[in-house]
Amino acid sequence: MPLCRSFGPVVAAVITLFASRSWALGGQGDPCDSTPCEPDLYCQDGYCCNTRCDRGCEACNNEGQWGVCTPRKRYTQGRTECGYFLCLDSPYCNRSCDGMDAECVKGSYCNINKCIKQQPGGTACRRNAECESEVCAVAVVGSSGVCCDRACNSGLCEACLGELTGMNDGTCGNVLPHSKGGPQVCQADGTPCGHTGWCDGLGQCAYQEMGVQVGETTCAPEDGGVGFASMTQKCDGIGGATCNVAVCGGRCENGIGCVDIGSDAGGDSSAPSNDVAAVCYPYAPVDGACLESCKRQSDCELPAQCFLDGKCHAGRPRERCWFKDGDAGVFDDDGGCVPGIPEDPLEVIGACSAAPRRGGASYWPELLALFGLCWMRRRGV
Repeated sequence: MPLCRSFGPVVAAVITLFASRSWALGGQGDPCDSTPCEPDLYCQDGYCCNTRCDRGCEACNNEGQWGVCTPRKRYTQGRTECGYFLCLDSPYCNRSCDGMDAECVKGSYCNINKCIKQQPGGTACRRNAECESEVCAVAVVGSSGVCCDRACNSGLCEACLGELTGMNDGTCGNVLPHSKGGPQVCQADGTPCGHTGWCDGLGQCAYQEMGVQVGETTCAPEDGGVGFASMTQKCDGIGGATCNVAVCGGRCENGIGCVDIGSDAGGDSSAPSNDVAAVCYPYAPVDGACLESCKRQSDCELPAQCFLDGKCHAGRPRERCWFKDGDAGVFDDDGGCVPGIPEDPLEVIGACSAAPRRGGASYWPELLALFGLCWMRRRGV
């Protein structure tokens, strides 16, 4: 008897425990995560359900219908066997999207009639839905698209392919310049300093580089007719050209420009060597200014000569000229004075007696004297 009394409280506690709700079986619609369902019910989707409810697009936890197996709501995700297809008011998995991306789960798209996973950056694409980034950018103008991290549409010189940018495929960047193997994607405008057809590496179509010469160097008389000017056009790097003008000391050659002043092995003294004379050539400087005409040989800087037209200029090739030391020479094709046997000069002031005229000796003095004698006799002088 004493033993029974000692176990009495324990037995009572056990009876109370079994009678408590925590040990009761779950009825339909009751949560079944921690409590077993009654024998004729099934634990599905977290609730005690009236059927197995295990088809791809049916559920036992639809809002307001807990414990009752019904089709999943439209455009909700089904069970694993449905893959990337969403449910469409049917207990069975959808098997065709018919071009509708809305019938595919997030992170996938409809490819003809199949829902497939979206593609990573750098993959060829036709539309945004095909890409994980939701951006299908044109790889480069005239080509197909590629999945890219951004729109990449700021201009012709942006691309999303590593071979064009030097970056990872799928990362938008500037197209490499021509010097680094970039492609010709711009339209060349056909002008010497305009767009070249390549990119500049900074996202813009490149102009011809600064300093590239346009055409040949040309020569022309300097303003005021003093000396010569060498003119060279060079690209400015922004589509235009600048004209670089240099005043020559005395001689200028087309295609070359100013020729260094000084005497060569042949004795050429084509222009004066001092700075003031170089600026004034072919005229002589006077009191810091330059003469603009001549009346005598001293008004000109050798080898230029004063002609009857009142201008200092070089003679024709093979005509006489003078070196600074007083020796005679001949003009070359560039207007310089070089050693040689002269031909008949032009009408140079003070030079008529320097050499016989072409065709032999002149008989004008004798003829004039004879004419004068005849005239005097007729007058009875």
